[in-house]
Amino acid sequence: MSYSYSIYLPDETTLEIDFTYSPGHPGSFYNRHGDPGDPPEPAEVEILSATLAFGAYQFDVSDTRKWPSDLEQRVFEELEEEGEALLEESRS
Repeated sequence: MSYSYSIYLPDETTLEIDFTYSPGHPGSFYNRHGDPGDPPEPAEVEILSATLAFGAYQFDVSDTRKWPSDLEQRVFEELEEEGEALLEESRS
Protein backbone atom coordinates (compact mmCIF):
# COMPACT_ATOMS: atom_id res chain seq x y z
CA MET A 1 0.00 0.00 0.00
CA SER A 2 1.30 3.48 -0.84
CA TYR A 3 1.68 6.24 1.71
CA SER A 4 2.80 9.83 1.74
CA TYR A 5 4.67 11.45 4.62
CA SER A 6 5.73 15.06 5.10
CA ILE A 7 8.72 16.12 7.17
CA TYR A 8 8.61 19.81 8.06
CA LEU A 9 12.06 21.40 8.16
CA PRO A 10 13.20 24.89 9.22
CA ASP A 11 12.60 27.91 6.98
CA GLU A 12 9.24 26.66 5.66
CA THR A 13 10.87 23.74 3.85
CA THR A 14 9.01 20.45 3.48
CA LEU A 15 10.28 17.05 2.44
CA GLU A 16 7.42 14.99 0.96
CA ILE A 17 8.13 11.26 0.77
CA ASP A 18 5.93 8.82 -1.15
CA PHE A 19 6.59 5.22 -0.20
CA THR A 20 5.18 1.73 0.09
CA TYR A 21 5.25 -0.12 3.41
CA SER A 22 4.86 -3.82 4.05
CA PRO A 23 4.79 -4.84 7.74
CA GLY A 24 6.10 -8.34 7.05
CA HIS A 25 5.04 -11.22 9.28
CA PRO A 26 6.62 -13.36 11.99
CA GLY A 27 6.41 -16.65 10.07
CA SER A 28 5.39 -20.03 11.44
CA PHE A 29 7.06 -23.37 12.08
CA TYR A 30 4.10 -25.43 10.86
CA ASN A 31 0.85 -24.93 8.97
CA ARG A 32 -2.46 -26.23 10.35
CA HIS A 33 -2.08 -29.57 8.59
CA GLY A 34 1.45 -30.18 9.87
CA ASP A 35 3.21 -29.08 6.70
CA PRO A 36 6.32 -26.93 7.06
CA GLY A 37 5.45 -23.31 7.79
CA ASP A 38 6.59 -20.05 6.25
CA PRO A 39 9.82 -18.19 7.03
CA PRO A 40 9.52 -14.78 8.70
CA GLU A 41 9.49 -11.73 6.44
CA PRO A 42 10.93 -8.42 7.68
CA ALA A 43 9.13 -5.11 7.33
CA GLU A 44 9.98 -3.30 4.10
CA VAL A 45 9.91 0.33 3.01
CA GLU A 46 10.41 1.32 -0.62
CA ILE A 47 10.85 5.02 -1.39
CA LEU A 48 8.89 5.86 -4.55
CA SER A 49 9.72 9.57 -4.64
CA ALA A 50 11.01 12.37 -2.46
CA THR A 51 10.36 16.04 -3.14
CA LEU A 52 11.96 18.94 -1.31
CA ALA A 53 9.68 22.01 -1.37
CA PHE A 54 10.78 25.52 -0.45
CA GLY A 55 8.08 28.10 -1.09
CA ALA A 56 7.04 27.78 -4.74
CA TYR A 57 10.15 25.74 -5.62
CA GLN A 58 10.13 21.95 -5.67
CA PHE A 59 13.12 19.67 -6.20
CA ASP A 60 12.99 15.93 -6.84
CA VAL A 61 15.67 14.49 -4.56
CA SER A 62 14.71 10.82 -4.86
CA ASP A 63 17.24 10.03 -7.58
CA THR A 64 20.25 11.02 -5.48
CA ARG A 65 22.18 7.85 -4.59
CA LYS A 66 22.75 8.59 -0.90
CA TRP A 67 19.25 9.81 -0.01
CA PRO A 68 17.10 6.67 -0.48
CA SER A 69 18.72 4.63 2.30
CA ASP A 70 18.72 7.64 4.65
CA LEU A 71 15.06 8.30 3.86
CA GLU A 72 14.14 4.64 4.42
CA GLN A 73 15.81 4.75 7.84
CA ARG A 74 13.93 7.97 8.72
CA VAL A 75 10.62 6.43 7.60
CA PHE A 76 11.26 3.33 9.74
CA GLU A 77 12.00 5.56 12.75
CA GLU A 78 8.81 7.57 12.19
CA LEU A 79 6.74 4.40 11.80
CA GLU A 80 8.13 3.07 15.07
CA GLU A 81 7.28 6.34 16.84
CA GLU A 82 3.74 6.49 15.49
CA GLY A 83 3.06 2.84 16.30
CA GLU A 84 0.35 0.88 14.58
CA ALA A 85 -1.63 3.84 13.13
CA LEU A 86 -0.57 3.26 9.50
CA LEU A 87 -1.15 -0.47 9.79
CA GLU A 88 -4.65 0.05 11.13
CA GLU A 89 -5.46 2.40 8.23
CA SER A 90 -4.26 -0.16 5.69
CA ARG A 91 -6.44 -2.86 7.23
CA SER A 92 -9.57 -0.69 7.07
